[in-house]
Parts: sequence; C-alpha cells; structure tokens
Amino acid sequence: MFGKAGDVAGGKESRLSGKNVKSLVATLCKAFKPVTAEELKQGLGLHQKADVFQSKLPNKAVVYGVGKKGAKDYCLLFFDVNGRGDVLYPTVDALWRLPKLLPELVVHAPVSKFVVGKSADVMLPGVVREAEETVAGSCFGIGGVYKGQRRALRADGNPCPFAVGEMIVDKDNIYHGGFRGKGMVVHHRYGDQLWALGGQNRPNEGFLDAEIVATEATLSEAEDEDEDEDEDNAKAAETDAEAESTTAEKSEATPPDAPSNATPAPGSSAPSDAISRAEDETVAPVDEPAPALDMETLLESTFLQALKRHVKDRELPMLVSQFYSNVMLPCRPQGVTLNLKQTKYKKTGVFMHAMRDKGIISLKDKGNGVEALSEIHREAPELREFKPWPKEQEFQSAAQNGEAGAGSGETSGPNGRAEIEERLKPSSKAVKDVLADAKPEKAQQGYLTGRQIRDAFLAYVTKHNLEDTTNRRFVLLDATLAEALYPTKKRKSNESPPVKLEKGSITEKLMDRMQVGHEIRFPDGTKSKFKAGAAPKISLLEEQRQGRKFVTRAWNLEVFGLDPETIARDAQIKFSSSCTTQPRPGNTTAIEVVIQGRVSRDLAAMLSAQHGLHEHKHFQMVDKSGRPK
Repeated sequence: MFGKAGDVAGGKESRLSGKNVKSLVATLCKAFKPVTAEELKQGLGLHQKADVFQSKLPNKAVVYGVGKKGAKDYCLLFFDVNGRGDVLYPTVDALWRLPKLLPELVVHAPVSKFVVGKSADVMLPGVVREAEETVAGSCFGIGGVYKGQRRALRADGNPCPFAVGEMIVDKDNIYHGGFRGKGMVVHHRYGDQLWALGGQNRPNEGFLDAEIVATEATLSEAEDEDEDEDEDNAKAAETDAEAESTTAEKSEATPPDAPSNATPAPGSSAPSDAISRAEDETVAPVDEPAPALDMETLLESTFLQALKRHVKDRELPMLVSQFYSNVMLPCRPQGVTLNLKQTKYKKTGVFMHAMRDKGIISLKDKGNGVEALSEIHREAPELREFKPWPKEQEFQSAAQNGEAGAGSGETSGPNGRAEIEERLKPSSKAVKDVLADAKPEKAQQGYLTGRQIRDAFLAYVTKHNLEDTTNRRFVLLDATLAEALYPTKKRKSNESPPVKLEKGSITEKLMDRMQVGHEIRFPDGTKSKFKAGAAPKISLLEEQRQGRKFVTRAWNLEVFGLDPETIARDAQIKFSSSCTTQPRPGNTTAIEVVIQGRVSRDLAAMLSAQHGLHEHKHFQMVDKSGRPK
C-alpha cells in the first residue's frame, strides 16, 4: 500500500484542534479495545494539548501523527486505509511505543526477508504455530484468528513488530487447510515509504535493511526474567507454606461441623487453601483482590459450562447479549450470583473479546456496536479440558424445581426455547453405498446427523484407500462415489466427473443429494414427531388494506411452541399498536397474529431476542398466496 514514493509524496497536512484530538482518541479507544485514553496519552503522546496532525496522502489513505516534521518528537502513529475512518491501523512506530494495540502473529525470522525485502504478504507455512506469550496480550501462536482481524507481524526472536495487516482466513480454515496458502495481507511494513516518511526509525539492532533477525538482548532479558521468576516463585512457595501451616492450626481449633461461607465454583481449578487465605484476614495481605479473582474464575467457568453443555453449533450465530442473559446466566452454579463489575472485564463485550483472543470463540460484528457469537472452537485446549458440573447443580435447574420463586420465567426445555434438529436420508443407491457404515437411530426412520454422514464418508474413504497421497485434503473419486455426486442421469453425454475433490466439498455435495427430515424440541422439554421435509418457518405477511393502512400477519407460531395469544400481548406492548388473534383462512385449527402496521422485521427481531429464534433461518416473508417472496 505504501510501496512507491508516489503513495506518500505531496500529502496535505493539517493540524487538529483540541476538540478533534479528543474525538480521535475516543475513536482509537473504540477501535483498539481495551486500550485506554490514558495509555494513548502516556505511550503515544495523544492528548488535547499535543501537536497532533492528519495528512491526506495521494493513495487516499489518511495518516495521523504528532510533532512537527524534522523535530525529534515527530512520529506517524495511525493510518486509515480508505480515508473513511472505519479501518484504522497503527504504524510500526506506534506499535514499538505501545505494543498492546494489536495482537501479534509470529513468523519464523527468515520469512521476514520476503515481507520486508520483497513486499510479500504472509503465507501460512511461515507462521510459528506455538509462540510464547507476547507483550501485546495473551496470544499463543495462531490464537483466536478470524477473517478480517487486524494483526501485528513479529519475527520469532525479536520483540518488536515489523508489519501490520489483515487476516484473510479464520482459524478453522487454517487448520483444515493444513497451514497452506496466504494468511495475511500486509498493509504497512518496516522499510516502506510510510516508514521512511515517519523518520526511518529502528527499534533495535535486529532490524536490518531487508530482514529482521533475533536480538541478543532479547535472549539475555529472557534469561534474567527467568531467574527473577524463579526467585519470586521460591519466595511465594515459602509464603504459601507458612500460610498453609497457619490455616492447618486454625482448622484444628475449629469444630468439624462449622459452616463455611466460601463456595468454590464447580469446575474451577482454584485450590481450596487459596479461598481459606482470602477469608482469613490474618493470613492474606490486605490488598489481595481475592473476591475479584474468585468472581473471574466463576465467570470463566460458567462461560465454559455454557459452551460445553448448552450451545450447539447449529444455534449459531447468537447475539452476545442473548447468549449472556439466556444461556450463560441460567447455567451458573446454584446459590451464586455473577457480577461482571467485580471482575477485571467490567463489561460483557470486553469479556467476550478476551475469550475470543484466547481462541475459544469467534465473534461477528453485526453493526451499530452489536456483536454475535458466530463460532465455538471446540478444539481449544481450555474448552476441551474443562470438566462441566452436572446440570442439576445449575441455577436453571433450581428455577425449574420452583427454587427460583414464582414468575422466574425459567422453563425445563433446552435454554428455554424451541430447537430444530434436521437430519438427512440417502436418496439413491450410490449415496447409500457410500454411507453404508452409518447407523441411524430407529426413531429417525433412516435419517442421519451431519456427524454421522461425515464419519461414514471418511470410513468409506479409508476402507477403499481413496485419499490422495500427494495432497491429503483431496479424495480420489471411484465409480460409486462419482455416481453419488454426479449421477449419470443428470450428466450430459460428453461430460465426465472430476478425478478428485476436496473432502469438505464432497460432504456438502453428498448432503445436497439427500432428503431432509426434522424434529422440534419445545421449551417444556417435549419433542414433536419426526417428520420428513425441511423444518417449517414462521410466515410473515404485510398486507395493505383500506387506503394506506397496513397490517402484519404472522402464523406457524405454534410450530415452535409459541402461544399466539402471548405473542399478541407482547407485540401490543412492544409496538404500541392494536394486536389480535384469529383463525387462519381455510384452516380453523391454526391461529395467526394480526398486528396493525408494517412491523414484520421488528416482530422477527423481537421473537429472535425473546425466544432464541434465528432471524434468517426461522422466518420467511410471504405473499398473499402464502408463497415465500
């Protein structure tokens, strides 16, 4: 982006007023969470009285910096890729001053000569898969990568980043693709024209003209830190031993049946003696933040419990607010209360971002500050090793048994909402032969889950030795597999199937050749009868009546266990309009809700938020004949 001199030459520079600087700092705090305004002030010198400027470059980028050109304090700090203010990146100079601005992607040191010397993007084979924790945040190796994420690029062995860019793949694609292909597009790097415009600074001796190498200082500092850490650990061990002996003496003097006020979170790894020290003021230091640490442990354990026990991949994406209130809070242990204000996170968004950076989940920005939980990385070590507590110990179990009191709103169904489970059935002999190893349940009439289909397909590939030896991502197509994917009846006379295909695409094509069936689990825990065909949807119709008057009609609510009368009352309050229920024309057993006004999208959003439905999966706009538009 800044490879040629013409990209930066002749930029129009203008100074920012104190008010504009304050606005810029607020924008940066929002773009680079959890960086604070104080850290921008201390680390980068951005405050209202600072000499801050912006420069519009010929390539449409806008650069922000401090100081006057030629002065010692002159530095370019941030740049806006398209000049619209929606995509901000720090310069390498800013990252050297404040490393926590972006999470890091670590590459092997020899790779840097291609990025710096040849202006290449980052290829995944050059990425260090298991890197040590960096100063830019808890990011190990790949970490919580998602498409569109901004990352700083660092060479292994050198503590300073040398480039910034945007990830073009997510974590699943990286691992499923075997760490091959392009991973990150580099927008700015050490040695380009933007770096030259900012003063051609170098953070350490490892930054050569066309390559970044490891520094001896880094190695010596690491050794010193290890020695200091060993000393601290030894002192801490002595202190812990003294505390344990004191606690043991107190426990001998206390009756065995004495009540305890501390309730450790189920599934947490916090030792019981740590809780005892937090309770006993004579043992624990006054400034020990034991309650905050306990609440953080409880919060993180409940988060992992919710992911492992209650959220299924087919339910995603799910709004963060909906996940926290409808899923996470109800599955907390009985007798405890989650309080984000007593943790270091303070807010739900900050907590979810921290979990994303750990590589446990992926988030999707839906605009206007709204985010959704889009993916759960179940292979993450922290989630895989977590041992969930029994469901009967969860708060929602107490609520279902009447312990939460009247009007608690808790139901005995999964997460208090209806769920649809779709299965697929082979429709041709060739598909049946490929999936011969699958074992469907008797109650499902020969229909299979997605996992059963994938496992049976992989068993078929292994049994017939069809995996491509040159590239294990591909599978060779034998006669049966080719007929299942490309039936002879649907092929042209001169058309022949391919020799090999990727495993993922074969699974998708197999599913396209199968019949769909479904069952619905209602909020009260009951199930509908398993039926052939795709799952039904709630139909929404905006109908014009006299003049310019419109009404919105909704039906099929009972399919998801929703009471039309209750929905009508909720809609009347929500939209402040007249709402009624009436039998569906031509079907006296079905009831529809009629709402005055054009509120179909708002109604879908309300039902999605209140009952866990998916706005795009479970609703359809129809015309007067009832056909989808």
